[in-house]
Amino acid sequence: MSFGQYEGRSPSFFFSPSVYATVNTDVSEAIKSGAFKSAFEHFVLHGQFEVRNTAPFFDLKGYLDANPDVANAVRGGHTTAYDHFINHGYAEGRNLGNGISLAQFASDLKAQAAIRSGDYNDLMGRVAEVAPFLATFVAPQGYSTPRDIPLPADFIPVGGEKLVMPPGVDAPAVLPPNFEQPAPEPQPEPNPGDGGGGGTPPPPVDPLVVAFNAATNPADFIQLIRAHDVALEVAGNLVQLPMTGGRIDAVGAGVKEIKDLFGDFTTIEQIKAAVATHIRTELNKQAALQSLYTTDDVDTFTSLVNALARDRADIISYYKSLAASAAGLERVDALEEELYTVALAGLATALDTDKKGSIFDAFMSVRGDYNGSIVTLVKKLYEAQARLRTH
Repeated sequence: MSFGQYEGRSPSFFFSPSVYATVNTDVSEAIKSGAFKSAFEHFVLHGQFEVRNTAPFFDLKGYLDANPDVANAVRGGHTTAYDHFINHGYAEGRNLGNGISLAQFASDLKAQAAIRSGDYNDLMGRVAEVAPFLATFVAPQGYSTPRDIPLPADFIPVGGEKLVMPPGVDAPAVLPPNFEQPAPEPQPEPNPGDGGGGGTPPPPVDPLVVAFNAATNPADFIQLIRAHDVALEVAGNLVQLPMTGGRIDAVGAGVKEIKDLFGDFTTIEQIKAAVATHIRTELNKQAALQSLYTTDDVDTFTSLVNALARDRADIISYYKSLAASAAGLERVDALEEELYTVALAGLATALDTDKKGSIFDAFMSVRGDYNGSIVTLVKKLYEAQARLRTH
């Protein structure tokens, strides 16, 4: 406060002295006349209560222009643009002005983590890193993108949107895959027999692959799956799972385990397979849990147990197809030895004999009340199998 405001420094993402003084010419004239010592002084005393352009990445005037419900609340004296944003707007996907919308950050892990934690300053920090590269960004007067600004290679655009290089910014020889790629320069035809050249360079890595490899916890994977369910071809199945709880959490944990055990994904197809496999497994568990505790029909019981056994075998087979490390092979061995696997395999085999009716009766006598737990289901199945072995 004692020095920075007189040096034209920006105190926050919500105020830029150069933008404020350049766009609001009456402010710059007042500073020149000595009525105010700095743009920040004018903002503190007057500007924050007025509808003015204030910063490149959060523009008070632009925020109100783009959000008429907020503008009405401000005119009614219920709030200010800034207060609305820090209390509500940051989590509502609002338009911030200057061609920036928080809806453009719906798939970005860093932005969404800041929103979940309620940290609007971290959110605006992420916006400041990415906004200059948005194709929709309109730089206000008084702002110029730094020539050496880092490229946000880890940003995940929504849908097929691509980032663009701002004028005057140093571009690397190869742009990250989440950027609009320049048109390739025409290459001369090689002369016959000259051995060609260095070969075709590898294609850039898809930004969704980068995002999945950057995810560190099940919640990150769930967020990515939901944001890209159409591209991953799982939209129809995903909506059948609960929004929260064990089933969807297991999907996130399963995809994370695939990456942790078998290494980073290299293609979208690998991600599709991991996601689809775990969603299908959880859907079948969900259906079985609901039906095994209510059915009175031996054939339905047999069909459900066989479906669960096939799913388990498919998961193990899928893991085996990926296993190349010691850790991956150990996980396959552990899956094969788990009680859930052993109980299902044993029941599925026994149900293919004339003991089917006895198995069903044994399960009926131990199944108890439904509580939605796969652990409880495994225990009941194991108890049914154990009862048969003792008779």
